[in-house]
Amino acid sequence: MQAGINAALDDLASHLAAKVEAGQLPLEEALPHLELAFHTPMGGDGLIISYLSLLPIDDRPRLDRLLAEPDPDKRKRCIEVLGAREDDQLVPFFFKAMSDSVKDVVVVAIHQIGKLPS
Repeated sequence: MQAGINAALDDLASHLAAKVEAGQLPLEEALPHLELAFHTPMGGDGLIISYLSLLPIDDRPRLDRLLAEPDPDKRKRCIEVLGAREDDQLVPFFFKAMSDSVKDVVVVAIHQIGKLPS
């Protein structure tokens, strides 16, 4: 049952992100709902990717909330997904992530900084 709910939530998140990217739904309407879903124990990689693909890089409060996520595996995945953007504006986020109490999270943050173009 939980797997079906997770898959449905991933599909819904992907659909919302596609609507925003197509200009059919304002980001300001979709982002709070995706953030709320992200901070539940449901959903999977599709939700994470959809939410973070829309998250503005300059939205420091939301970026900080990612690093406060209790699940270290989810924090690592967030760092990886944001790192795929290869945007130098994320350097402060990665430096904050390097202060994580979980070594694996720190390693992922260091790796992402190393991938940046500058």
